[in-house]
Amino acid sequence: MGRVSLVHTIIVVNIGSELHNQLRTRDCTVHASLMEYLTLAQDRSHADHYTRQPDNSWLLREIEAAGSISLKCIAAELPLDRIYEKMQCATS
Repeated sequence: MGRVSLVHTIIVVNIGSELHNQLRTRDCTVHASLMEYLTLAQDRSHADHYTRQPDNSWLLREIEAAGSISLKCIAAELPLDRIYEKMQCATS
């Protein structure tokens, strides 16, 4: 795993294993400019969506297959089933 520099980043999307995502989440949430952090599971239709709160704490929302992700920092709505629609893991 290489080192990545984040400068004025407002959102990070990470796809990986559960352990990998936990480690990356811990690393990424310390950046002051980061407003949202999204981790996507490789093996199933699942996302963890972290949003920075006004007091700098992080709110976690877990999204399953039929859910939708509201990415406020880029004003976008992303249905989770669209992310996984061409992947076999989404239906297994």
